[in-house]
Amino acid sequence: MPDLKDELHRKLQASRAALLSRLDGLSEHDLRDGKGGADRPLPG
Repeated sequence: MPDLKDELHRKLQASRAALLSRLDGLSEHDLRDGKGGADRPLPG
């Protein structure tokens, strides 16, 4: 059985990757404004 620390690390990496993929391609203005798909739920 995987160690709890390893499992949490994998989940954190997956969440980070999902967040970065959502931010990729947004303009600086969208990021500051809080726009750009904020109506879509985060995965997980």
